[in-house]
Amino acid sequence: MTGLSRAAQEVGGDFYDVLDLGQGRLGVAIGDAAGKGLPAALLMAATIGHLRSEAHREASPGRVLTRINHLLCGTIPAGLFVSLLYMVVDTTRGSCVFSSAGHIDPLVLGPGEGRAEFLPVSSLPLGFDPATRYREQKIALGPGHKIILYTDGIIEARNEARSFFGFTGLAGAAARLAGEQKGEALANGLCQEVQRFTAGREQEDDLTVVIIEAPEGGVPWRRILREQSNL
Repeated sequence: MTGLSRAAQEVGGDFYDVLDLGQGRLGVAIGDAAGKGLPAALLMAATIGHLRSEAHREASPGRVLTRINHLLCGTIPAGLFVSLLYMVVDTTRGSCVFSSAGHIDPLVLGPGEGRAEFLPVSSLPLGFDPATRYREQKIALGPGHKIILYTDGIIEARNEARSFFGFTGLAGAAARLAGEQKGEALANGLCQEVQRFTAGREQEDDLTVVIIEAPEGGVPWRRILREQSNL
């Protein structure tokens, strides 16, 4: 697991988190609170607090998001909301179950170069409707597979011609770099690709990337996890 976040201002509304749920299960979350600066950061902090509480009570990602949404609705000012994708990775089975509350489609990379696929998701962000129920999707992770989670600051970065980096730019950069880079190097490489595309323009939005990598060549998940200092 590798995470990288660069705020557009001194504080921002992007966030990611990794939770040890026990029995070889990890909770991985990425989100984006509406707006920038202190209001977004406060909303982000409230969402993380709810996530850390509910994730240890409930195994289902969909029910975790449903509960957080219920807690946020009616307690945050009108016009504010949070997109959040929450995934539970079972390292004993090599599988992932995830649910998205209005967050962007995750990108899955197969082993080798050139295999990139977005997993379409469609749902309301947190904070709109307390009756919303969030669905789940499953991903099987084979050796060498990678899942890239990110926020809209990546795909909505613009160059001098006002063109967006977009899904095409992200998929192309990820497929090209993944053959040579892993972990933190790959996350940094993707952000550098965005910076090259914008040609030095001021960063308009927070940039956040989370990368989940399945071990290659039969290397046990458990060994990989022991090497992650943030767990």
